[in-house]
Amino acid sequence: MLLIATPAFPNQVFVTNPYDSGAGSLRQAILDANNLSKCPKPCQIIFNITGPPPASGFWTIEPLSPLPQFWTDQISIDGATQTAFSGDTNPDGPEVVISGAMAGVSNGLVFNSLGSGTYLGASVTALGFVNWSDRALTFVGLPWRGVPGATAGVNPIRSVTVAGNYIGMDGYGRLPEPNGDGVMLWMCEECRVVGNLVSGNTYSGILAWGSRIQIRNNNVGINVARGKVWGNGAVGIDVSEGHGVVVAGNVIAGHSFAAVAVEGSTSSDGVFISGNSMLWNAFGIDLYPWGSTPNDPGDIDAGQNGLQNYPVLALQGGTLSGELDSTPNTDFLIEIYETDTPTGNEGTRYLTSFQLTRHAAGLPSVALILPSGAGPYSTATATDMRSRSTSEFCDPVS
Repeated sequence: MLLIATPAFPNQVFVTNPYDSGAGSLRQAILDANNLSKCPKPCQIIFNITGPPPASGFWTIEPLSPLPQFWTDQISIDGATQTAFSGDTNPDGPEVVISGAMAGVSNGLVFNSLGSGTYLGASVTALGFVNWSDRALTFVGLPWRGVPGATAGVNPIRSVTVAGNYIGMDGYGRLPEPNGDGVMLWMCEECRVVGNLVSGNTYSGILAWGSRIQIRNNNVGINVARGKVWGNGAVGIDVSEGHGVVVAGNVIAGHSFAAVAVEGSTSSDGVFISGNSMLWNAFGIDLYPWGSTPNDPGDIDAGQNGLQNYPVLALQGGTLSGELDSTPNTDFLIEIYETDTPTGNEGTRYLTSFQLTRHAAGLPSVALILPSGAGPYSTATATDMRSRSTSEFCDPVS
């Protein structure tokens, strides 16, 4: 009888040790995942590190030089597989942390389309990323400056998922071990950054350039218990050249410039910023040019998110009233927040929302009773429901 050895899981490669290179290393797994003959697509990188867990409860993989980039699509790298293999050895965070402390000037994991076409279906889940001098996670569609072999045209990276990772904090989510930046999505379409801890990084938390991107339910600039602030340098979430981007349900804290910045060399639009909690940032939402952008009559100016006008509020005896001067014959979503400070224009806690229509005949006015305990200050944003472009916060009132 002729026996032919075949892998039990032809679409999986395994990390079985924390070493820099060789069989079973993360470096070798990346090389194998890029090799279609060794791992047909879709390909999954599985963590099955053997032996007793370290005293810390998590394994640290510390490459001695930059890791290879991912050049082929449909690759997932899933840290939760180590938990399934060895049990939950670190109840406070991931079982595997990837550190760039010994790798020199480098990025962590890089997924790159290299001009060969649209890159589909990368995902990174349940891992820790610390001490990378540049970016912890980079997803690069082209054009991209400085990439060898790059060709003209636009080849986006699409359907990326980044979920449940600790980026810039130690394996317990308590203390910073900063990367340069946390996550960068460059020329990314239909990509998701959901449920991550992105805190303590040097420059920015999440940078997004692309369309139909979802950034939801992340802790950005705060520890896992939400009890201590470790901001990501200047900006928590930086949307550049964004179209149809959703920034919702995040806690964003401790940034020296803005919680959310919308910028770009051309006009970003449809950046919907909703239901976030922003606290202890220098500024909440900033639509470029930098700093508070004043309202203009009829909202006819142009720029990032159309430089959407914000509501103007007044508060008397627990009743909040206000009006919105903006595009005629348009429906708007007004979101009301409480805030702890009369400066900075950021919403600490989402309270309620409602829709109104701005008619050509006059400015729509609103009045509502604030819930008991709200305050001490109130602020609001306005979102054009046609474009889903959100304004900056208005001046707080008390």
